[in-house]
Amino acid sequence: MNDEWPTVADTIAELEAEGGLLTVVPHGDQKGLAEAVLEVVRAHSPVPLVRTQGQAWRWSGRVWEPVTKDDIRNEVLRCDQYCKWSSYVKVNGHMQQVQSDVRLTATLMDAVTKLAWQLIPQEDIFDHARPGLTFRNGFLLVEQDAALVSHSPHHHHRHQYNWDWDDTAECPRWHRFLHEVFEGDAEKIKYLQQFVGAALTGQATTWSRITLLIGAGANGKSVLCDVLARLFAQDAVVSVAPQEMHKSDRLARLAGAQLNLVSDIPTRDLVDAGQLKQVVSGDQVEARLLYQNAFSFRAKAAHIFSANALPMSNDHSDGFFRRWVVLRFNRSFKDSGVPKAQLVESLCAEIPGIMVWAVQGAMSVTKNRGYFIPRAHDTEMVEWRMAQDQVAAFIHENCVVLQESMGAGTRELYHKYCTWVTGQGMGKLSEKRFGQRIRGLGYERKKQNGYYCWNLQLNTVPNLVPRADETTE
Repeated sequence: MNDEWPTVADTIAELEAEGGLLTVVPHGDQKGLAEAVLEVVRAHSPVPLVRTQGQAWRWSGRVWEPVTKDDIRNEVLRCDQYCKWSSYVKVNGHMQQVQSDVRLTATLMDAVTKLAWQLIPQEDIFDHARPGLTFRNGFLLVEQDAALVSHSPHHHHRHQYNWDWDDTAECPRWHRFLHEVFEGDAEKIKYLQQFVGAALTGQATTWSRITLLIGAGANGKSVLCDVLARLFAQDAVVSVAPQEMHKSDRLARLAGAQLNLVSDIPTRDLVDAGQLKQVVSGDQVEARLLYQNAFSFRAKAAHIFSANALPMSNDHSDGFFRRWVVLRFNRSFKDSGVPKAQLVESLCAEIPGIMVWAVQGAMSVTKNRGYFIPRAHDTEMVEWRMAQDQVAAFIHENCVVLQESMGAGTRELYHKYCTWVTGQGMGKLSEKRFGQRIRGLGYERKKQNGYYCWNLQLNTVPNLVPRADETTE
């Protein structure tokens, strides 16, 4: 919580100065006690608390900030400081109102905490966030143009930058760095500018792309990632590898994040490519933090993954591949003489200017209704699709293509494939998916002697024959 949010002690002291006792509640009225607690938690916010994504939220004057169940319970523990029970007793034949201290028992605290939480209305406010960024001097609304406007709860933002927006800020060292690592490829730089801008302004899932940074060490990838991690608000960056997204508690970390930045992702098979596609597209998913209730949310994060080698997947569909953009880092800076930490600090000194650069990218992608995809990416994708297709690779290494007869059956091929794929350290497909992929590669299957066979024969010596799509003289 930021400095604009009054503490509970501040709120109590102020209200006591205005009139002493804060709230009188009919004796035993747990709901009345819960409402009094929520008023103190809300303090001077002009709009009510709301509940979404497993937490309650309060408008702080600039952004929405979280209020957890533990925050509510802690406030219940203090409510005897500003609440009194009210009851009527008979005195000299007349009913007279008297007040008594609220004595908190464990049972009462549990009941009031639960009631207070249930009284907070549910509303998925972050699904309706306006595109932009929150700065100290206002909210920068970013669409086809950028305009600095007053802070408002109706922008539905939860991240902020505690410095003033300045559209005259520059970043010459940043431009030089990008030119160096991408060897002057203006197309890669333009795409990255648009992608980072869309991520910062909450529009990443509108365009549904994943950025994959590829290359061996000492090439600038880690420097780029370190600078981007500091460009975004600290609470807006998470690190959830695509292979972890099938785990509910890891998936929950994406709720509210603007950037999912993962260095050196594993090259093993993506466990659930379907889950990854849902997250990248901003579809509603269900997740659960450890020891907490499940909740639904729409992810807003952009995804940047860094790796030395291309990851594998059992999803070979166009829908999977068209979500990726591959940026390769070809240069090596091993002998540059500039320590990495020093370079990162020099670039981060230009963060206000890098922010202007990114906002320009966000406006560009909005005007063009999509990212500018660099031509170098197309070449990378052709190579990736071939390299990651384990069935095509298995057939290339272990089979002879028969021209006029049928050879091995699916079961025989699958048994050999399981041995091969285990030796490669990759996850295996089911027998059904294996057969479907062979058919998808264009090989022929016919019934022979009561069994279905393919025009493939297992090879006793691997790597001696070309694939079916290769020609020989």
